[in-house]
Amino acid sequence: MSTDKFYQQIECFTKFEEFSSATNYHSAPNDWWIAIATIVNSTELINECRHRELNTIAVASITALQNVLPEFPFVFDGDGISALLPPSVVERAKIELSAVRTWSRETYGISLCVGMISIANIVEQGSDVLVARYQMPHGSSLAMFTGGGLDLAHTLLTKNTEQYEIPMMETCHVDLRRLFCRWKPIPATRDEILSILVKAIPNDTVNESNLYQHFCNELLHILGSISSHNPVSNSTMTEHK
Repeated sequence: MSTDKFYQQIECFTKFEEFSSATNYHSAPNDWWIAIATIVNSTELINECRHRELNTIAVASITALQNVLPEFPFVFDGDGISALLPPSVVERAKIELSAVRTWSRETYGISLCVGMISIANIVEQGSDVLVARYQMPHGSSLAMFTGGGLDLAHTLLTKNTEQYEIPMMETCHVDLRRLFCRWKPIPATRDEILSILVKAIPNDTVNESNLYQHFCNELLHILGSISSHNPVSNSTMTEHK
């Protein structure tokens, strides 16, 4: 694989239940970097009902990175993001994330911690960053991660902020013209929308991949196919007029 084209060259899988298959995941190149943007004291801000502002700031971080690279693997955490970037765009990405941090503070009065940690650093400390691509029915793809590397990167940034945080840059403007939301809240089609967060705890007899596969099989058995219980569809998304 070409290093810069690592993500684009990953073959997509098309059945959601295959997310737990180890064969779909590929180790990120050692010369790539993990970019992190995480909101400080997010729990307190959520308790103050400022979750929409948190979401906006997190999505702004993705938008800013798309100014330097249109497509890259990332995960949206609600109060932050983690993204993988090739070395060719790292310096420009630092400028963008530094500008988002300034924008967040000046616009919302919310502190944003932004940092960069190399994949090589993560691997040296015993973790890995494995990436897969899920092709959704309507064409877009989602990145999926395993290996523990992203969790370790967040821990390193939290415990060693001075070492891994991006320094303040001179550029304070960030282009967020592509940041917008055209959709109203999605209504529940079966009275209630439930979000399930699951984290496997491997043991000596069952590995993480098998635990996730077992969970997914049970979920599909209870609810049926993904399309039958997913509240997001063309018919449930109403565009603002």
